[in-house]
Amino acid sequence: MARNSIGLIELSSIAAGFEVCDAMLKAADVELVLARTICSGKYMVLVRGD
Repeated sequence: MARNSIGLIELSSIAAGFEVCDAMLKAADVELVLARTICSGKYMVLVRGD
């Protein structure tokens, strides 16, 4: 599979970041590239897929 698309989501809560990351991985054919805090209280999720 080529995995030609990327998606980046920035959230204002670490807890919300965990929830969104979990929901995306369960609901879509995506692969987690990066999930981490980017500053105090902010969370970033980067995925790739089709």
